[in-house]
Amino acid sequence: MRRFLAILAVASGLGACAVSATEAGPGAGPGAGEVFYNPMVRAGQDSSLDVIAELQGAWSNADQYAAAPDALKRAPAAGHPYDWLDQQYAQFHRVEAPAVGGHVMYLEWRSGDADGEISRQRIWAFRQNEDGALSGMDFYTFKDPAPFARLGDTQGAFAALGPDDLIGYPDGCTLSASAPPRTGMVLDVTAQNCVITARSGREMGIEARIEIGPDRLAYQEAGVSADGSYVFRVPGGPAYEFRRVGE
Repeated sequence: MRRFLAILAVASGLGACAVSATEAGPGAGPGAGEVFYNPMVRAGQDSSLDVIAELQGAWSNADQYAAAPDALKRAPAAGHPYDWLDQQYAQFHRVEAPAVGGHVMYLEWRSGDADGEISRQRIWAFRQNEDGALSGMDFYTFKDPAPFARLGDTQGAFAALGPDDLIGYPDGCTLSASAPPRTGMVLDVTAQNCVITARSGREMGIEARIEIGPDRLAYQEAGVSADGSYVFRVPGGPAYEFRRVGE
């Protein structure tokens, strides 16, 4: 897959950095070519498809938010001036986007509940190794997300989507896949491996961790400066803990 980098938007609009144009070959990124087996997968089943099937649908962290202390329920802020947690409603759709990859998901998050304003639109493209096992995931933002809003269930809506429509990340930023005991599938990348260059010329590392299990999704991402301080952290406190809704 060829990935062209332009302006990198991070933290749901809380910050933005420019990165230089580059390309990543099919083996780029940590974990590429390694074999990881998902404990949720039956023998011989396509693990990329299994993870996509597990993600497909609607999720909410309403239970987490309701149980959180009031001190955490603060507005999101750039940098990390304080811990915060907000409520998010997330929908994941498998879409056909051949120019992006064979196993692609479109995610659309909303603030609060299903009727809230759109807070995030992303493309996740899952990689497989030569044995068909899940080896990692590339993640993208849209250069212009508006035309794709609310089209996750519309057949053919993403068929023409290609690298020129997306903002990717440089070599080293593919999330690697692993399957620790009792966790399900973990996709993660460290700030040491995923480094971008801001418009100011300052380097920033991107770290992210996603845990996928039966009816559970945990999510956190951050940008880390060279001195270890956060440029952004989403959420600003504990990771989002989503549970499946609507079934």
